Amino acid sequence: MEYISKNYIEKLLGEVSVPILDKYLMSIVENSLINKNEFRKYRYKKGEFLNKRWGYIINIVLTLKEIKKFQKLIVNHFEDPSPWYMYGYNIKNKNELIVAFGSDDGNNGKIFIFDRKDKRSCNELKKYGLSKDIPEEELDIC
Repeated sequence: MEYISKNYIEKLLGEVSVPILDKYLMSIVENSLINKNEFRKYRYKKGEFLNKRWGYIINIVLTLKEIKKFQKLIVNHFEDPSPWYMYGYNIKNKNELIVAFGSDDGNNGKIFIFDRKDKRSCNELKKYGLSKDIPEEELDIC
């Protein structure tokens, strides 16, 4: 039996589909980040310019583990305590949506992962967002 190095395994995991390492195309408001340089370490693309205050939408490819890291970074508030959130979809299955709230949401960064057609889960997301004072029109994700 051959010995396989840890580095080789890590390299392979970047190429092999492992559910826990699924990649998500996420959208994050640039100025929600307390450290804007962090996203530059990943594959990203600037999207729509929102305004001077919020900056651009950053489209970035992340694993679930990386999403949890970013939840701790999207806590830069301007005037109200409403938490920021990021949203996106699984690259291999665009019907699998993910919405992750910042770690300051009162629940240590609640994450919703659900099928786009799952109306119950979509309603739970909307109810949760509304309870955090996020405008309803912003919660029209599914």
